[in-house]
Amino acid sequence: MRFQSVAEKAPCGMLSPAGVAFALVRRAPAMLWAAAAGRNFPPFSAAAILFALAMLCAACASAPHAEMPPDPEHAEGRELYIKKCGACHALIAPGEFTHDAWIVNVQHFAPRAKLAVEDQPAVIAYLQAHASDAKP
Repeated sequence: MRFQSVAEKAPCGMLSPAGVAFALVRRAPAMLWAAAAGRNFPPFSAAAILFALAMLCAACASAPHAEMPPDPEHAEGRELYIKKCGACHALIAPGEFTHDAWIVNVQHFAPRAKLAVEDQPAVIAYLQAHASDAKP
């Protein structure tokens, strides 16, 4: 499982490089059509499209990786974390936050991630089991 920092807009309102690239690439056909029709468009558009494509490739291919600990005891929480939290942003390695910080983060972002109240304890249990201050 991939983890990385985010800096562009995802569907949930977070920011990530892939989103910025997608937004620019999405406009590429319209800009090319305008150029073919002889309309003027900003001279930096081709460069912006190439930059966006490079950002998109870099975000997809060379994102920093961290290990997502497999955990049979907390498998349900792990899967919910990947599915719900990963829908909005790159996943954060469980060891990046403390035991208590995960409670606050999950409760704060659960509505945005559409994580049901009854599913929150499973996600929190998985993240806390692998938190930075978890006992080995």
